[in-house]
This record gives sequence, C-alpha cells and structure tokens, in this order.
Amino acid sequence: MELEHNHLIQLSSPPLSVQESFMKYIKSEEFFGKNFLVIGATSPIASAIADLLSQLNANVLQTSFSVKKSSEYIDLDISKTNSILRLSKKLLSQGLLLDGIINCAGITEIPSEIEEGSIEVFRQVMEVNVIGTWNLIRILSGNMKRPSRFVQIAGGGASGPMIYLPAYSASKSAVVRLVETLSIEMIQKDIYINCLGPGAIDSSMTRRILKSQSNSKVKSAIGDLIPGKQGYFDPMTTALCVAMMMTSTFSGVSGRFFSAQWDDWNDPAVLAQKSASCSSAFALRRVICD
Repeated sequence: MELEHNHLIQLSSPPLSVQESFMKYIKSEEFFGKNFLVIGATSPIASAIADLLSQLNANVLQTSFSVKKSSEYIDLDISKTNSILRLSKKLLSQGLLLDGIINCAGITEIPSEIEEGSIEVFRQVMEVNVIGTWNLIRILSGNMKRPSRFVQIAGGGASGPMIYLPAYSASKSAVVRLVETLSIEMIQKDIYINCLGPGAIDSSMTRRILKSQSNSKVKSAIGDLIPGKQGYFDPMTTALCVAMMMTSTFSGVSGRFFSAQWDDWNDPAVLAQKSASCSSAFALRRVICD
C-alpha cells in the first residue's frame, strides 16, 4: 500500500530563535579533536548527529549493521556480544578513547493485533533495544574517557503506549529506566548517560511501519500515531540537542530523559539546571494536555 497520510506529514524544523540559542552554547572549541562514536549511522537522526559533530571539528566514528561493508562505517550488531567486543578491541588497538557515544540503533516489530504477534520478533526487539544498550554500556565503558557522555535515543514508546507496537513501546520504556539505573553506578566512573526522545522522524523504519498493514483497523490507528499531531521533526533538532548534551552546559547531568520535542531548549542552561535539581522531573514521562 502507498503511504496514505502524506497530507498530514510536515517537517518541523527548529525555530531560528532555538537555533540561535543553541549556538550560544555549542562552541566548536569544545568539540575540537574529541572522539565520538555514533551507532546506527544510516538512520536520519544518526546521520544528522554525525554531520553536525563533524562540522564542529570533532572526530566521528560511525557504525552500521544495515549496510554492506564500507570504509565509511564500522560494522556493528549491538545484539551480538562478540560484535561489540570486536569494536572495543579495535578501538583499544588504535589507542582511541571516546569522549562520547550516541546510540541511535534500534528496531521495531511490524504493527499487529496481539493474536498475530510473534514471540520470536518480540524477543528480537528486546535483544536489540534493551539488552544491546546494556551491553554497549557494559563493554564500551572501558573505551571511554573520564569524563565522557553516553546519549541513548529513546523513541516515542518511552513517553506513552504505542498501540499495536507493544515490543517497541515496552523496550523503549525499559531503556529509559535502564539508563536511569545505570547512571547511578556510572557517575562514579565519571561517565554520564542520558536519554533523548527525538520526536517523530521520517525514516525507513516509520515508512515501513506505515506501509506494512492490510488490517484496516491497525492501519488507521498507526496512521493516527505516526507522525503525530505535530508532523515529522527535522533530525537536525535532535542533532542540536545531542550536541548540547555533550557540552559543559550539561556537565554532571546524568540519568535523565530529555525530549527534543517537548522540553524548552530556548535556554539550555536553565533546562540542564532544572534536570539536575529535580530527580523525578525527567523520568518516564507523558505530556499532559489542558
């Protein structure tokens, strides 16, 4: 089937005022010569993050599982321990320590009613999205500088239930709580880990979800869910948020779930201060409408 909700799709770019406020805080000298690893590099979010960090004069390594071998990307399957270990050993052999890791890798099931669901697919989503994230932090913490940052892209499922996508929704919620929990331990190692919800992004994954259904009830519900009332968001919004979270403005902030879509990024310093002072404000979250 063709995408039936094109009339709803719009691109929500960061307002000029927000871009200007970001650039007050994002200085290239804070990134010059630093090493960042962007995981899941073929997604629009990861590509935007890698491009922005490169423009800020950082050294950017990119990994991908979904493309053929290329000198541009490092092969990595985060659901496989041996794959992560190979990457860790490769970095160590090159004497390369990371200032930051951004994990954009993740998968989802095809939307369906529960009777049509597959336990194998449910398990696979959990293995990639939850166990893979835990394994990345567990193994690659040995490849990170002190201090350093880890940003996990959380996905919409962490902010509220996504009907007919239970594995994706549950896994993204679990990832947020996982990061919150691990942050308590990792902060003792001078590694700061946070989550970021990017908003709805036009990607191969969202297109595949929208095109997958013949069930009219499921198709209608998913069409209302994606891209949502505000349309698709420009991946550069997420990239700017990630870069900001890597600056000194967010020093000491850990175990929080930020949102590129809902949080007020006009004054990132205030946002960082608020998150650091209120332990529950940025936990698993929903937007409550008046």
